[in-house]
Amino acid sequence: MLGEIFALLKLIFMAIKGNVLLGIPLYAFIIPIVLAIGIIIYYRRKKKREKKNQYNHPAKVAGWFIF
Repeated sequence: MLGEIFALLKLIFMAIKGNVLLGIPLYAFIIPIVLAIGIIIYYRRKKKREKKNQYNHPAKVAGWFIF
């Protein structure tokens, strides 16, 4: 997890240097990177939650009792 954060910071600093050299807007580098890492973290957490709640999910239990 920390490695990903440091890699992100490194990419941002590289983007700042590239911005000075190439004149490309910094947002063109930062926004896709931040979105990608956010999506990765979201899906990892979602997978962990699904594993935890796989067997005794309250909605499933309620569904079995109702139907």
